[in-house]
Amino acid sequence: MKRPPIVGRIEAKLALAFVLAAAVPLVVSGFLVNRFLEETLAVGINEDVRNHIERTTELYTEFFAAKRALQDALAAALVEELSHDAAERASAPWVGAARAEAALRRLVGDQPDCIEAVLLGADGAAIVRAARPHPPAPETVHVRDVELPAGSGAVVRFRFVLATSYYDEFDYAETKLLPVYTALQARYADLGFYFTLGFVAVLFVVIGIGTAAGILVARRVTRRIIGLVPATRRVAAGDLDVAVEEEGEDEIGDLSRAFNRMVREMQASRARIEYLQKIGAWQQIARRLAHEIKNPLTPIHLAVQQLHQKYAGADEKFKKLLDEAAEVVEEEVRSLRALVEEFSDFARLPEATPLPDDLRAWTADFVASCPKFGEGAEVALEPDGPPVVPALIDRLMLRRALTNLVKNAVEAMGGSGRVDLSVGDAAGRPYVVVADRGHGVAASDRERMFDPYFTTKEHGTGLGLAIVKRIVFEHGGETEVRDRPGGGCEVCVFLQPPSP
Repeated sequence: MKRPPIVGRIEAKLALAFVLAAAVPLVVSGFLVNRFLEETLAVGINEDVRNHIERTTELYTEFFAAKRALQDALAAALVEELSHDAAERASAPWVGAARAEAALRRLVGDQPDCIEAVLLGADGAAIVRAARPHPPAPETVHVRDVELPAGSGAVVRFRFVLATSYYDEFDYAETKLLPVYTALQARYADLGFYFTLGFVAVLFVVIGIGTAAGILVARRVTRRIIGLVPATRRVAAGDLDVAVEEEGEDEIGDLSRAFNRMVREMQASRARIEYLQKIGAWQQIARRLAHEIKNPLTPIHLAVQQLHQKYAGADEKFKKLLDEAAEVVEEEVRSLRALVEEFSDFARLPEATPLPDDLRAWTADFVASCPKFGEGAEVALEPDGPPVVPALIDRLMLRRALTNLVKNAVEAMGGSGRVDLSVGDAAGRPYVVVADRGHGVAASDRERMFDPYFTTKEHGTGLGLAIVKRIVFEHGGETEVRDRPGGGCEVCVFLQPPSP
C-alpha cells in the first residue's frame, strides 16, 4: 500500500505561497537597504574624513604648543621688566614692590589664561601676589605653572590655565575617534559581507517560519479536503454508507455538508429505485397470481353449486356433507376472490402525480370522509401545528396510502380505539403522522414491514404497507416508523415541499 506523502501537493503550494509572500518583500527591502548602507558607508568612511580627523589632532597639538609659547613669552617679558627694577628695589623696596605688584596685576588682568602671578624673594617668601578674584573651578581647567628667575635670587611664578574641554576634545579625537574610524575603514569591505550574512540568516528564519505557518494553515484546509478523496472513491465504488466531518463554517465545511447531503440523497434514490424495482417484480408476480387464481375460481364455484343444487337423493348424511362442503368452498372462494382483488389492485397500482397542495387542509378532508373500520374505531386530527403546510400531493394516491395506514393502525388496536393524525413541517419537510395505541412494532420487523407479502397478521396479505411505501416513494418522500410516547406506534410520512 502506497504511503501518503508527509506534505501534500496543496499543502506544498500553500506553504510556497506563504514563503513567497514573506520572502519577496524581505529580499527587495534587503537589496535596497544594502545599497543604502553601501552608499552611506561610502560617504562616511573615506580617506578625506580620516585626513580631517588626523589634521584636527595636529591642529590641537599646534594649538597647545602655541598656547605654551605665548604663556612663556608673557612670563619672560614680565620677568624682564621686573629685572630692570632690581636696583631700585634694593634702594627702596617699597617702590620696587609697588611697581612689581602693578606689573603682575596688569598681566593677570589682561591675560585670561593667567589666574595668578607671585614674586618670591630669595628666601622663598612671597613679596608680591596678584590673583584673579574669581578663579575657575579646578575641575574645569588644566593648570600649568611657569617659574622664571627675576634677579637677586628672586623668582616669579606664573599660573596659567586652559579649559579642559580642549584637552577632552583632543583626547577623544586622538584616542577614540581616530582609532575607531581607522578600524572601520580597515573593515569597510567586511561590513557588507556581515550585513549580507545577517540578512541571509534572517531570510532563512523567515522562510522557515513561513513554511511552518503555511503547512499548518494549509493542513487545516487540506486535511478536510483530503478526507473527501477516499470518501468519494468509496461512493464511486458503490458504498453509500459514507460520511465526512462537517466542521467549519467556510467553503470546505459547505462542501462537506453538500457531500454528505448528496450521499444521503443517493442512498434515498438507490433505496427508492431498489424498492420500486422490487415492487415492480412483485407486481408482475401479483398479476400472474391473480390471473392464475382467478381463472379456475369461477368453474370451481359453479361446479360446486351445481352439485349442491342437483342432488335430490334421500341420503341425509351425504346431503349434510354436501351442504358443508358447498359452504366451505363458498367461503374459500370469497377469500380467494378478495385475495385476487388485492393482487389485482397491487398489480394495477398507477403512478402518482404530486401537485402543490395544503397538506393540513387535505388531511382534514380525509378525516371528515374517512371510511369506518369498526364500530369502536375513531380517527381524529390533532389541532396543534401550523395552519398551512404546503406539500406536493397526489390526492387520490395519498388517500389510498393513508387509508391503508389507518386501517393497519385500527387492526393493531384490535379493531377499536383512536387513531391520531398530526401534520407539521420539519426543516422544510412536510409530514403527516398516523399514531395508534396498540402494542407497537418490534424493532426487528420495522425494516421488513413495508416489503410485499410480509405480514404478522393471521389473515393478512402483506400488500397494504407495500402499497403505502410505493406511493410515498413516488411522492419523493420516505416513511419512518417509531414508538409512540405512552405506548403504540407512529408512522411518519415525509413528503416534498413545492418548489419555490
